[in-house]
Amino acid sequence: MTPTPEENRRRWVRDLSACLQWHKEQAEKSKSPILGAEPTDDSILHSVFHNAVLDALIVVENLALVDADEEVEVIVDNNRGRVKNITADVKEENEDTSNS
Repeated sequence: MTPTPEENRRRWVRDLSACLQWHKEQAEKSKSPILGAEPTDDSILHSVFHNAVLDALIVVENLALVDADEEVEVIVDNNRGRVKNITADVKEENEDTSNS
């Protein structure tokens, strides 16, 4: 028996939700216990994965609201909960654009 598209979508939502929760927990576990310390590499990595999975989950959840023939434009708000300035180059680039 072949699953319906809705069954597949529900499975993706379930699996992505579990992945999202796991990366959130791992990011919290790998944080430095020292207040104000730089984030650890593991914490940054799991935060980035958490945000990527969250974006995917939002898209999959919204597939139920879209007809198969309808054209969809996905707009992602990059300002909510994103890890920024992971490398010095990115940090300098962001500082240069903010000072302009």
